[in-house]
Amino acid sequence: MEPITWAILTTLALLAGGGLTQAARQRRAAQERVQLRAALRAPHPVGATRVSVFDVYWDLGASSWSLELMAHHDLLPEHEEEIFGVWHRLEDLVAGHGSYDAFLEDSLEAIGEFFDEHRHVGSRRQLPGLSQRRRRVLELEGPESAEVADNLPVRRHEGSGVPTHQEARRRRALRGDTRSGYGGPVTLGLSERGGGGLFDVEKLGNLDAQSVLGAFISGDLGRRLEQWWMMRRVRQLRDALDQELIAFYTFYVEAVRRSPHFYEPLYDASRRWREEATRLRFDRKRRDWRGEEWGLAADVLSEDAISLATSLSERAYQNTHATIETLHGHAAAGNTAMAGYLVYLNAHAFFAGRHPDYGDHLRRVDFATHRLQTELRRLRDQGLL
Repeated sequence: MEPITWAILTTLALLAGGGLTQAARQRRAAQERVQLRAALRAPHPVGATRVSVFDVYWDLGASSWSLELMAHHDLLPEHEEEIFGVWHRLEDLVAGHGSYDAFLEDSLEAIGEFFDEHRHVGSRRQLPGLSQRRRRVLELEGPESAEVADNLPVRRHEGSGVPTHQEARRRRALRGDTRSGYGGPVTLGLSERGGGGLFDVEKLGNLDAQSVLGAFISGDLGRRLEQWWMMRRVRQLRDALDQELIAFYTFYVEAVRRSPHFYEPLYDASRRWREEATRLRFDRKRRDWRGEEWGLAADVLSEDAISLATSLSERAYQNTHATIETLHGHAAAGNTAMAGYLVYLNAHAFFAGRHPDYGDHLRRVDFATHRLQTELRRLRDQGLL
């Protein structure tokens, strides 16, 4: 064989071998990235809570300074198998502070004190989402336990962009909600939360043809008719509540008519999370972590934070849009009381800071609700419910 032929064959063999080696390295690097991501996202018991390394990064504000602080505490593993050492060090840090929340508070104060850039990352506050319900339900324990939220900006610590205690709690709650699927929305007034039992407002006191037939077959018609008669007060109070809800819906329609940009503030949560995703992308592009031993962990964490912020923006938009469409759908179908019920659930998000007189409608609905709940408790105590 000619020498030139040998040279060509040898060169081709070396090139092929190099290509295979490069492909193998890329596959190995991709596998290591997947394994490290799984380790960073795996929750672990720490103190009285369960968190992942990603949760710590997110709770600390998801910034370059969060990564620097975590690297200082040696909480960023270079490889998957180092995660166990990270857990031990995090457990020691939390134990030294007394609780995970105290560790976060101290760390956020350190970030706010030593890293001026962190003060300009913008608001990451989770604004209250809108509530949707398929039915109007009533809890006998009353609306006083319902969570009240406003639609106003959250105050930050003086001279710092570090989240306030209230904002940090919301950020942690939202992050936990991300692991388990979309959680419960902000609930106002009529609540679906557990307690003394829930009753379908639409069916209170009703005795339809199917119920009559069932009672007749079971020989229970006499008792059911007596129950129906004794619940006439419930029906009257339910109708009174419906009238207040209809009036609240009318107030909502007038507010929308007077305010051409009525719905824009409701999408503020979506805009803010979109801005958060943009900030994270800029931060990730600006800082190159490849020169650090923990660079892969930093890259994975920042990538996942961008995905989470983007997902929260999309979910906030869809939740707001779907709630408004559901409200209008009930009104178009003639179920104005149900539309008013959704207005009531979201009254603070709709009107706070813009239409202060909405409080009168809230109080009237609350009073009508209280009267209906009182009657339901009485019937329940008599064994009629």
